Amino acid sequence: GVLFYKNITTLIHCPMSKVGKYVIPNSVRTINGSAFFGCSDITDILIPNGLTTINRDAFSGSGIMNITIPSSVTYPGDFIFTDCKNLQSIHFLWLSAPIIFSGFFDNVSDSVLIFVPHNATGYDSGWGGLNIIGIDFNINSDNNMCNIGPGKTLSDLYSGITTTLALNVYQADGITPITDLSTKIGTGTKVSVTTIDGSTITYSAI
Repeated sequence: GVLFYKNITTLIHCPMSKVGKYVIPNSVRTINGSAFFGCSDITDILIPNGLTTINRDAFSGSGIMNITIPSSVTYPGDFIFTDCKNLQSIHFLWLSAPIIFSGFFDNVSDSVLIFVPHNATGYDSGWGGLNIIGIDFNINSDNNMCNIGPGKTLSDLYSGITTTLALNVYQADGITPITDLSTKIGTGTKVSVTTIDGSTITYSAI
């Protein structure tokens, strides 16, 4: 199984045989370097709030598709996502973009979406060289839903977009478009993001 130090505050190593989604225990504060290296059959890693350190190569070469990095992480090491070729989206909950070092996104698809809080700073077009979309959200990783800021309107949502990617908003039926910019984003509202390669990721407001 997954190897930890005795007090389960440091995740040392995940076996390459691990398949599907893996939930990191809430007590973990550090992910060791190369902890998930080569875990090609892992699709999702759920990181607890309170984790502070992700060391070099932590997820490199793994099969992760979507991941959320909580704001509690104060040290993102080098080469974290190198060779994560299945990666589709990363949600960074930092309000201020950290300095990222060598190879942070080496050999990942150019179509990977970076979601950040709407009022975040420092995520300019050169940060990581990927597609950055600013949205106020809280992620429920189990069902791919997001809460797009309390009381936010369609205008607020659009103003957070820092790329030319297509973003469409629909009523809960997922069919009827919402076009009035003063409309508040309510429960069940579907937010559809089309990436530059034509694929689509859909979120539901909760």
